[in-house]
Amino acid sequence: MEEPLDSPGYASYGDAILGIDVAAAGDGTPTHRLVALGDSFTQNFQSGAVSSNEWSFPAIIARSLSIVEPDGFRYPLYGRPGLGLPLDMEELLRILEKRFGDTISWLDTPAVVSVVRRFLKTLENHWERGSGASFSEDGKIPHLLASYGFDFHELRTATADSLKASLHSPTSNLVKMMVEDNWARAALVVLSSARRDGLAMSLVEAAQALGDDGTVETGAGDGIRTLLVWVGLDQVVNVLSSLQLAWQSDPNGSLFRGYNIWHPDVFSVKLEGFAEAVSHVRAEQVLWVTLPRPSLFPVTRGVGEPKDAAGYSPYYTRPWIPGELFKPRHHPALTGSNMQALDNAVHRYNLSLVSTVRSARLRGRDWRLVDVAGLLEDLANATDAGPAHLKRVLPPPFRDLEPPPDTRILLSDGNGRLRGGFFSLDGIHLTTIGQALVADRFLSAMQTKSQGYTVPTSAHVDFAEALSCDRLVSSPPALLTSSVRFFAYVSHGSRGESLTRHFSAKGVSKQRFRQLVHRAVGAMLAIALTLSVVMLSGRLPLLPALAICLTFLFVIAQRFSTVSSTKKRERFFDGLVERRGMFAPILYALNTIALSLGLFSLITHLSYRQGVGSLSTSDRDISSVDIALLYLWEFTGSIPLADINGTFDWQQPVSYHGPIIAAQILFFKIAIIVPVVVTISEAWKSRDGRNQRYRRGRAAKLARTFGLD
Repeated sequence: MEEPLDSPGYASYGDAILGIDVAAAGDGTPTHRLVALGDSFTQNFQSGAVSSNEWSFPAIIARSLSIVEPDGFRYPLYGRPGLGLPLDMEELLRILEKRFGDTISWLDTPAVVSVVRRFLKTLENHWERGSGASFSEDGKIPHLLASYGFDFHELRTATADSLKASLHSPTSNLVKMMVEDNWARAALVVLSSARRDGLAMSLVEAAQALGDDGTVETGAGDGIRTLLVWVGLDQVVNVLSSLQLAWQSDPNGSLFRGYNIWHPDVFSVKLEGFAEAVSHVRAEQVLWVTLPRPSLFPVTRGVGEPKDAAGYSPYYTRPWIPGELFKPRHHPALTGSNMQALDNAVHRYNLSLVSTVRSARLRGRDWRLVDVAGLLEDLANATDAGPAHLKRVLPPPFRDLEPPPDTRILLSDGNGRLRGGFFSLDGIHLTTIGQALVADRFLSAMQTKSQGYTVPTSAHVDFAEALSCDRLVSSPPALLTSSVRFFAYVSHGSRGESLTRHFSAKGVSKQRFRQLVHRAVGAMLAIALTLSVVMLSGRLPLLPALAICLTFLFVIAQRFSTVSSTKKRERFFDGLVERRGMFAPILYALNTIALSLGLFSLITHLSYRQGVGSLSTSDRDISSVDIALLYLWEFTGSIPLADINGTFDWQQPVSYHGPIIAAQILFFKIAIIVPVVVTISEAWKSRDGRNQRYRRGRAAKLARTFGLD
């Protein structure tokens, strides 16, 4: 199948009842007045995490209808703030704000990494090893039956038992510290109590079980008054998050193995099967949501001027990438035709949803349509028209804000919110005030006059209460804008891009480029040689091992002698910078570290093999890699102020005993720290241009590079 193109833009999908009336519902009062079924948008996923269902649009509707606990509207709890899955960006920013104020610079990078790592470690420990790793099966089935990442298949088939069986054993990863299987753990919070007669149920089966509870009076009839259904948009989240578009055109296929979105024809088939399952839920009325077009979400931004009447930019990339620095081959992006195809696909999804609702109403079922697509379209158009128009379309508590909230990406500084307000920090999911507007649109559909159940017009959303509870809008993190700039700097290296453009304009020759490549390869070969010595140290015979030790010792002693003498050091680094550039001292320091690790690891391993000194680990035999890691651990622990080992919770790999090995580690620190400190100092002089010798070296180098000598 081909990609669906030629997006018609937004079109009205009709009123809530599509002009088709149905007969009134049966007698009796359903046991459950409100139940919701869906994915992340139903669950109140915000700023990269689900942490509280209290202000989801179903919970807001429940308040508007005076449906309260304990027998009213039940929703899952995820613990204290900051424990949301998979990552609560808002809470993380507030923690960073307490530490750094309203500004983060690139000089704060090590400290930022440390704070983020501790935050992720706390999150990981809670959900993988702490109280969040156990899920109680006690309690009643919740009325909010939604979980992020769930599509038609998972909504119908995933149960608490199947999800528990899919969990992997927790592992510690120093680089990737996200909670493993986070989507399954979040779903278990919802599904753990979804059981009847001891049997685990899926979310759809749980809704069916609530419907089977019948009326309060007799226990027969429809057990649910109103069922809210929002499905189909989480797959669009996959596309916008990855900026990759891969259509699944096989109705029997899945959204794995390279595919991330249903072709509209396949979506229609999947929806038909899902709607059939929903039809078995005994509910007086079912409300279905139309889906907003993906190009409205501020998680992407258009780059370049539109080239045709459709109005799509040539590319859509991350919002923090400056347009002048954007490069299609370097930065992730969707093309304009990709975004147009995606918009049209969602339009065709909506046509399938309208057809599903119309078919049910023609059969006498009170299924209704909630045009959330139209709501966000109106807000986007008002945003484009300007603040004055926005204030005319927003409810009073929102229109009184300065600036009025809009559909752009949220930005703020020390003076408060600068723009945005309806989308959370992930640029896809709604804030609390956005959820309130969706709840109001649902209430309007429920209040549409029909022979079926109709909500009294007196029911309304308390927008003022929603605003007071939306910290992201009323009191956003002060360093949000600064952190976006910091992230753009760290992720995309704007300074490096500018430098690249500068040298490209000057025309660096291919010969010069080959020289740089050869030097990089030489450095990698030196490191590879060191690693080979470390890996083979346990197998080398004594005499070859001693020969390698003497060779490495001679090289390191020569380098130590060079940096110890002022005249030698100045002459050596003058020539080094002139020949190889201002970053050459840093590469020289890294090379020295690698050689020292190889030498002292080999010496210690030989001592251990000969019974001189004692090494031990808690759970395995000593290997050459363990000894190399010991020296690396000692080196990182010697760096002042950084506390690298403590920051990354890196425990000592090997315990050692005896004066011989202790003396070897002491000599290692002397042999490596003095040359490295001096080398970095010389590199800093070269960087700042404080020393005339280095300025002459760089001037001569640039003159040769650009043919000016």
